[in-house]
Amino acid sequence: MVHNDISAETLMSYLEEVIELNRKIPILVEGKKDKKSLKELGFKGKMYGMNVGLPISELAEQIGREDKKIILLTDWDDTGERLFLKMKSLLMANDVKVVTSVRRDLEVLSRKYAKDVESLPKALEAMNKSQA
Repeated sequence: MVHNDISAETLMSYLEEVIELNRKIPILVEGKKDKKSLKELGFKGKMYGMNVGLPISELAEQIGREDKKIILLTDWDDTGERLFLKMKSLLMANDVKVVTSVRRDLEVLSRKYAKDVESLPKALEAMNKSQA
């Protein structure tokens, strides 16, 4: 993947692929604002949030009962990284296949404009303006 001068069109094209993937595979994000941002971008598939008052170990068990594969999409800051590693381990312990590439790709594609899932719609807008 090219890291320089990534266009809004490239980011949107990738997001469209993930939107399609989300039709079959649920996404796990950190909280309500992340879900809201993804919906704003056109995501319509099943989503889980971590900050729902349930210990993450119980959430991982619930996901394991309901789904066998999940897209793990935490923020790409230090806190998000720690949460990503912990949740990935818990999900795998519950026999859930974890898709990790989406988080990594979105971090690369939105690097200069977003540090988290919540800011993806604004990042896309800023990229469009800077390339106009």
